[in-house]
Amino acid sequence: AAALAYLAKKQHDAVGTIIFAQSVREVIPPSTRSDALARLYACLERQEAQDTTSVGGALQQLTSVSSRRGLVAVLSDFYTDPESFLASLQPLAQSQQDIVLFQIVDPHEINPRYDSVMALRDMESGEQLDVDPQWLQSEYRERFEAHCEKLKNAALGVGADYLRLSS
Repeated sequence: AAALAYLAKKQHDAVGTIIFAQSVREVIPPSTRSDALARLYACLERQEAQDTTSVGGALQQLTSVSSRRGLVAVLSDFYTDPESFLASLQPLAQSQQDIVLFQIVDPHEINPRYDSVMALRDMESGEQLDVDPQWLQSEYRERFEAHCEKLKNAALGVGADYLRLSS
């Protein structure tokens, strides 16, 4: 996020950010002021991981505060329902925003490797699940890739770009 803001500022574009979890936590409105980048960096620096997130809710709030056309870069793991996510992207796309979705996932989420049955705990919900390594090697990978494909298709469906990045 900081690198994208830096590149935008170097092009003399306005930079801002919206930090969200279940709801919007902090807003730095887009600005071309000389201190805009420092304010954005400070905002990013003070963020801490939260529980569950609502990407759709944050995008709806973004639509209500975004008055001018620009680039909207959304950085998330996007563990959300692709159909409802698509619905939340529609208003941004209709307001002629350029949208780029960066799905950031840990390499172990893409290719988990465990040798025995493990109890894994969801960091957001606290839910615990017993996982079999054979299931991870077959069905999990298929489900993960299908989910990412649905997100990509949802993005393309509204004219957005989609990139999956490994942390």
